[in-house]
Amino acid sequence: MIEQDAEKYLQCMEEIKARIGVIETLGIQNSVTIFEIEFIYLQFRKIVELIMFSSISANRVEYKKQHRRFKTHWNAKRILKSMHEINPNFYPQPSRQGYDSENQRTADPILDGYLTKDDLVRLNDQCGEILHATNPYSREKNYRAYYDEVSSWVLKIVNLLSHHQVQLIDRDYQLWVGMQEEMSGRAFYSIMRLEGTT
Repeated sequence: MIEQDAEKYLQCMEEIKARIGVIETLGIQNSVTIFEIEFIYLQFRKIVELIMFSSISANRVEYKKQHRRFKTHWNAKRILKSMHEINPNFYPQPSRQGYDSENQRTADPILDGYLTKDDLVRLNDQCGEILHATNPYSREKNYRAYYDEVSSWVLKIVNLLSHHQVQLIDRDYQLWVGMQEEMSGRAFYSIMRLEGTT
């Protein structure tokens, strides 16, 4: 992975953090209008897209070989399908960072409560539903139901990304990403060689 690509990945992570902050600020109000709920889901839509753009960053060299016009890609579902064909293990794997008895970093996998690929597709679809104007002859949207899911979506996204690994095309290496470096507070990364590889 090229260092420039890793920096692009971190840019996506920083933007996701900022958008989560906006959602949390709006979401804690006692009374939220329909327009604010739509605005929250606009942030979710952009977060979904940023997760997929970060996946392109982590696999850019191979993705570019398959898609000459990759700089114009924006459709999250299509990117998801393409990424799966290029690198089936591309999706972030959430973990809790710790240290072993020899003070070496460890990453214990998180097995549930995070935004899975299926969740990402469902959230993307929900964003599409809420962000389109309602046909006056169709059933009205249940904005309360959308709003009730906001905190759950935020938690799943945070659980996915707070600390995660991305398997690179070269199976010997992973990108380890944290969203909050202790001193700077910014997202950070390390490229880790997997044990047992030559």
